[in-house]
Amino acid sequence: MPCSHCCGSHAEPQVDYCSHSAADHECPMVDMSGTAPGKRCPTCQGKGQEVWVLPGRDCPYCGTPV
Repeated sequence: MPCSHCCGSHAEPQVDYCSHSAADHECPMVDMSGTAPGKRCPTCQGKGQEVWVLPGRDCPYCGTPV
């Protein structure tokens, strides 16, 4: 279906919405196993913010090595 918000010449991307919650079925976009590789930034956590960082990288918000 062509878009109608600007020029109408390009197709809108196809999006497949799932009506089930992530807990109902296996979904590759959601890691429900609790084994995600990220760690919480301790500095941001102390400020009440939830920021996840890959181990060995610096926090993109405060620069703390994780």
